[in-house]
Amino acid sequence: MAGWCRVETGWSLHGLTALVLANDRLRVVVLPELGGRIWELVDLASGRQLLWHHPRLLPTRVPFGSGYDDNFVGGWDELFPNDAPEELAGEPYPDHGETWSEPWRWEVLPGPDAAVRLWLATRISASRLQRTIRLAPGAAQVSVDVEVTNGTGSPLPMLHKQHLAVDLPPGSRIDLPASRVEIGDFGRPRAGRAGDDFRWPALATADGPVDFAAAPAGDGAVSELLFATELAAGWCACTGPDGVGVTLAFDPA
Repeated sequence: MAGWCRVETGWSLHGLTALVLANDRLRVVVLPELGGRIWELVDLASGRQLLWHHPRLLPTRVPFGSGYDDNFVGGWDELFPNDAPEELAGEPYPDHGETWSEPWRWEVLPGPDAAVRLWLATRISASRLQRTIRLAPGAAQVSVDVEVTNGTGSPLPMLHKQHLAVDLPPGSRIDLPASRVEIGDFGRPRAGRAGDDFRWPALATADGPVDFAAAPAGDGAVSELLFATELAAGWCACTGPDGVGVTLAFDPA
């Protein structure tokens, strides 16, 4: 594939180390000291920042065990081994797990691609997480490979979440190859209530069908949690009215 790519080190953002992966189509900014999150994903042709950023909070170091929602600045972070605070295998785990606020170690990988490897040995579960972010010359996609090693010495029930906050301009669409969707017990959904299920993308109501594929207005009046099941393939796409957006593709197994 024609084109160029590079990794730039030596940058900082609000006092945090920033790693920049770039080619002629995308710019990716990674913050190893804030959970190894991908902070920027910029489509260079349109100039659009595709990830959502909190309008009032700046990325900064966060003490381990802090409340997640009060410190969520946006971007794309990784949650393990839990979401809500809970006990797993006899150990209590903090809000949204033990990885999102921790500084991850990192190294630049040799080769034709722009690639960095980040890793973390977790405090409570003694597990190891390794994340490799790769951008090939001329590519319009970022590859993220994750390896999780259980260090507890016994079975560890766990959740592993790619928590990607996408900026949705007015008129955006959300597409996914699901046949059934259930409304979760969270927030203020635009229609229905927790436990309702429907065939994607429309929920039948007394006032007519509500299209959940149409992104809600960005006024904060809608917050909803949807569980998509019976996936025909492993992807979900968020596309703006200009045709620019993000597709997250994954192995459905």
